[in-house]
Amino acid sequence: MYAYFTAVADNRIVRMRYQNGRLGPPDTVFTGIPKGGNHNGGRIAFGPDGMLYATAGEAGNPPLAQDRGSLGGKILRMTPNGRPARGNPFDNSVVWSYGHRNPQGIAWDSEGRLWA
Repeated sequence: MYAYFTAVADNRIVRMRYQNGRLGPPDTVFTGIPKGGNHNGGRIAFGPDGMLYATAGEAGNPPLAQDRGSLGGKILRMTPNGRPARGNPFDNSVVWSYGHRNPQGIAWDSEGRLWA
């Protein structure tokens, strides 16, 4: 199971394996997503390409959405282990798209196109 949650320093994605009828300890997959009191949320889902996608709000700081060096205000695409996915638009980056205020949901249509 993968979960997106707010930690003390940031928003992050963790993985917990189901073991012996219980969830095991959290294994951190990805960190560093800005947190805030506003536009703090995110969603995660696996795409038809097997990659992990995560939405991230701009944490109430609008310029973050346009800053490609920030993870806020973005849709992120990564391997299931939290590494940048091959084919992302920016080299060695998990940023798939940017300029989002507070993307909440993501889904794919029958042609494999991502909608947010």
